[in-house]
Amino acid sequence: MTEKIGKYQIARELGSGHFGTVYLAWGEVPNRGRKQRWVAIKRLNDSADRKARQTLIHEFALMEQVKHRSLVKVYEFLESEYAIVMEHVHGVTLRQVLDQCSILGTPVFAEAAAEIGCEIADCLYQSYVTPGKSGKPLHLVHRDIKPENVMVTPNGEVKVLDFGLARVGRLDPRKAGTVGTPLYMAPEQALGRPVDHQTDLFATGLLLYELLMNRPAYRVEKLSLEEIDGLLKRIEKAELRQEAAEISRRFAQLAPIVLRCLKPSPRQRFEDGHELMLELSRTLSGKPGANLTEFCDYCFVDLVDLQPLSSLENGDSSPSRPRGQDKRRVEQMAKPPRPGGPPRPPRPGGASQRPGSGSRGGPARPSPTRPAGGPPAGPQRPAAAAKGGKSWSPPGGAAPAPPKKEPPARKVAEDSSARSPDETGMLDIVSMKDGEE
Repeated sequence: MTEKIGKYQIARELGSGHFGTVYLAWGEVPNRGRKQRWVAIKRLNDSADRKARQTLIHEFALMEQVKHRSLVKVYEFLESEYAIVMEHVHGVTLRQVLDQCSILGTPVFAEAAAEIGCEIADCLYQSYVTPGKSGKPLHLVHRDIKPENVMVTPNGEVKVLDFGLARVGRLDPRKAGTVGTPLYMAPEQALGRPVDHQTDLFATGLLLYELLMNRPAYRVEKLSLEEIDGLLKRIEKAELRQEAAEISRRFAQLAPIVLRCLKPSPRQRFEDGHELMLELSRTLSGKPGANLTEFCDYCFVDLVDLQPLSSLENGDSSPSRPRGQDKRRVEQMAKPPRPGGPPRPPRPGGASQRPGSGSRGGPARPSPTRPAGGPPAGPQRPAAAAKGGKSWSPPGGAAPAPPKKEPPARKVAEDSSARSPDETGMLDIVSMKDGEE
């Protein structure tokens, strides 16, 4: 393996795909002082591939214009190497988290899932309304939101990956070709119709469904052509009657939000990611981001093993921490957010106990509280000047917190959802059609 890419010292390979390879490297990035840091470098496998070069340059140009705490920062483009130097996210993908939850039979905390949804929705919204070089909103559409393309870190950060498929404006797939992961596609995307911001919201709904239910909305148990054909028809029509009923029974407060994302018609979904974020935030109480931080604290101790960067440099593959077995805490926290109601039972001695299982210390989780005199007003959408010019992010780098009394249960129509097959979670590079910009 090459020891250096440009001025960066390569520590190890992080992942590889058909078009490119991602490396962990150490070096000094431009315009960030003289401090050296860990970076990820994505380099083409074949720099002679014109389509791959166009895709890589396109991705860098987009990511350089859009700034959001949940987007991976890009530092520079190494033209001689055809490589992008970007922020190294030391964490795991939601696919890794979900797979481990499935193995251990432990769900994702409902409140944490809602906060992840807030971050993704706000990130997509900011990407959509960020002005481009012309001064007009970029109208950036990601087109491939799925668990493999979202990471969480031990600090409770959420990062949206892989804008290699992203395009500006309302895209007509008949001209550019249909791209994305079929099991996470909205009906219009699967049918090859024009896609926009609300297409990404459909995929976000599918992701939220999977986080809450611990299984994908569209499931493939066999790989027969007949079953695949039937599944594709379901995706094209967004047929999820049974799934809608199941999530409604378990998550009365969050289900209407998820199912609105999964409406077959884009016009029936949320207007934009900002509106989705506000709705999700109203189901939460407590300090913004606290639920996600607590879930990540549990996740990186009991679910997944994440090596420290010092061991990555030395190629040490040994687990950094032992995996616990305390599941009761997870099961309690996975229950839907409860407006009012008695507090969740505290853990004796700071840890919950289950016969035959280990225990995990730590302060008891505070129960949601509601001030007297009625619920406080939820966060409000700021007044927008020109269409597409509104912009708002929750303070403190996390999802907004003010709770709002849950409205009466809405009548839920029949909705939809989707899943992805085999991906690596790295920043995949995909080729474009000739002439696509």
